[in-house]
Amino acid sequence: MNESQTTRDTLIVAARALFARNGYEGTSIKAITTRARANLGAVTYHFGAKEELYYAVLRSVGEPFKVRLLAAAAQPGPPLDRIEGFVRAFFDHLCDHSEMPSLMMHELSLRRPVPSPLRGIMGTIFRTVAGLIREGQKDGTIIGGEPRLLVVSVLALPAYVMWMRVPLGEVVGLDTHDHRVREQILDHIVISIRRSIETQQVKRPMRRPAASGSRRRARRRES
Repeated sequence: MNESQTTRDTLIVAARALFARNGYEGTSIKAITTRARANLGAVTYHFGAKEELYYAVLRSVGEPFKVRLLAAAAQPGPPLDRIEGFVRAFFDHLCDHSEMPSLMMHELSLRRPVPSPLRGIMGTIFRTVAGLIREGQKDGTIIGGEPRLLVVSVLALPAYVMWMRVPLGEVVGLDTHDHRVREQILDHIVISIRRSIETQQVKRPMRRPAASGSRRRARRRES
């Protein structure tokens, strides 16, 4: 690896940490170059602009995430099991790369179009899970409904837990850094998701037909 590539990679690593902590608007080029121990013009030289560096950061965290999730979804087995594998990979990756949930939270909280690198990654993930859901709907193992909305059901809980990981740890003692607690949380997430989308034969108690007016009067006379 040449010196230019090393500087470029160092800028991405520095920017990733700062963007995750302070967001895009709260991170200056000077702060990035200071952390990377690079000269002030390094961002312009390697990326052209701060926005392009930000896109490079999003790709650096998003592409490995996408590859891991697609690999989990491609494993053999019925759709529900593959969705479970996908969710476990989703949660484990976010636990192992703690900057990613913060980056996504900062980005999704902004009132602006989703950046193209993130939009492409999210689109691939949504389409992959929607495809698994359609497979399950065809074989009768997954409930009917709009697949895109069911994807939201699948992704919402693990994403919420990761975005709330700090208060969950400090307030209620669910520390995702504790391996045992992390496994308990993940098992709970998987069970909850399976119950929410799995086809089940729900047995409801039989309802007695409402008594007619004449029958109600007869009962009162008998009493």
